[in-house]
Amino acid sequence: MKIRPILFSTPMVEAILEKRKTQTRRTCKIQPKEWQTYSNYKDGTFNINGPDYDSNDIFPRYQKGDILWVRETFQKAVDGYIYKAKPKKQQYSSKWKPSIFMPKDACRIFLEVTNVRVERLLDISEKDAIAEGVEKYFDTGFYVMYGSKNDWAATAYTSFAYLWITINGKASFNANPCVWAYDFKIVERPNNFLNNN
Repeated sequence: MKIRPILFSTPMVEAILEKRKTQTRRTCKIQPKEWQTYSNYKDGTFNINGPDYDSNDIFPRYQKGDILWVRETFQKAVDGYIYKAKPKKQQYSSKWKPSIFMPKDACRIFLEVTNVRVERLLDISEKDAIAEGVEKYFDTGFYVMYGSKNDWAATAYTSFAYLWITINGKASFNANPCVWAYDFKIVERPNNFLNNN
C-alpha cells in the first residue's frame, strides 16, 4: 500500500464531498496502436494480449489498497486553509492556488482505491458515468452539460462525455483511449501521512 497524490478539479472535489463520485478514469500512458485486450490482472500488473509492445506488462499508477491524497484548488488562511470546493463562510481573496501546488499538510480528503480495471473510454456504462460524479440538472431527470451554461444532457453518459472534453480537450473523447478506471472510497487520514514520502 502506497500513499500517493491525485489531482481533481473543483467540481469533482465537490462531487466527492457529496459522495456522488466513487470512480475516476485516467488515460493509460501506453496506448495500443489498435485495440488489444487486457487480461490476467495479477500483482498490480495487466498483461496485454497483442504484438504492439516490447513488454507485455503495463502498470496502473495506483493499485488496489493505495491511499490517495486529494490535491485541490486552495488558499492559505490565517487559521489554516480554505478550499475552492465548498469554501467555508469566511473572507478569502480571489487568488486561488492551483491544486498541483497544494502541500500535504493542506490535504483534507483521502481515498482508498478499492478496484482497478482497464477499458476503452467509450465503453463506460451509464451506471459508471453516474459513479464518475456527473451532476443532476436541478430536480429533473437530466444531467449537467459540462462546458455549457444552459444545456442539459439526457443521459449520464453524455454528461460524462462533456465533462471529459472540458478537462482533456475536444478530440479526447472520440479518440477513445484506453483508461484506468479506479473505484475508491473516502477514508480517514493515515496516521503516518505527513511522514510518508
